[in-house]
Amino acid sequence: MQDSRRHAEGVPLARRLWQPMPDFPDLAALNDWLEQQCVALWSEIPHAALPGSVADVWGAERAALMPLPPAFDGFVEHTKRVSPTRCPAGDCKAIGREGA
Repeated sequence: MQDSRRHAEGVPLARRLWQPMPDFPDLAALNDWLEQQCVALWSEIPHAALPGSVADVWGAERAALMPLPPAFDGFVEHTKRVSPTRCPAGDCKAIGREGA
């Protein structure tokens, strides 16, 4: 079985990506380039457990995945008055200070 960290010719993937070291104007450009390089390498890397390349297995698996639900933002802000000697109204039990 071939080590998945190596390219088909035995060249370590890290060396293939980072030597020579590419230059980027900002982090967004680096992320875009890195994504493109990774997607391109998927077709060259054999999958460790299943027949075919990582790209082949991802393509088959992708069709079976459920769509992501919309992002959940459960944060609700409440303005509370506090004092240095008392708990916020109704929150004493939550911090273990019953009857304070």
